[in-house]
Amino acid sequence: MPADTSVLTCPVAPADARWLSKGNGQACFGFGFIPREDGLLMTIRAQIGGLQVYWVAEMADPQVWAAIDKWKKVKRVPVLFETREGERIDHAFGVFDLPPGTLRNEVHRHERNPEPTVQRFQRIVSFVGSGALQMEAGTDIAGVPLQQVLTNVIITERFAPFAEASPVPV
Repeated sequence: MPADTSVLTCPVAPADARWLSKGNGQACFGFGFIPREDGLLMTIRAQIGGLQVYWVAEMADPQVWAAIDKWKKVKRVPVLFETREGERIDHAFGVFDLPPGTLRNEVHRHERNPEPTVQRFQRIVSFVGSGALQMEAGTDIAGVPLQQVLTNVIITERFAPFAEASPVPV
């Protein structure tokens, strides 16, 4: 993989780290979208056994699409999970195969690209933190029930200034 390939990251609470090793070789990866009154959100989803992880971004974010274009070239997506407990930091790194063919979200690639604002950022963070994704999540692996769902906001340069000033940890 080229050195400049974007890596999806996910903080994992120490109590949830056990789910990373319970995949039994069963994993999948995909893309989707969520219609919201203020625009579409892109979802990127990985499932490892009973653990499902969501990353959410604005549908038209050009940096996210640039990362997707690189992933499509190498047909893989690198993911880094990080667990912190006191001074100890553990990492688990994985690479998912990109689904073949047209991605589910590509039909919306050229959606309106709203101006990044602190309000827009806060709405995305609030939605991701609301628990709605966890409540509505369904397994992507037949016969493997979900046991844990983690959610993340993808913060690109467009939203970085708002994330740094946010009172909510992101």
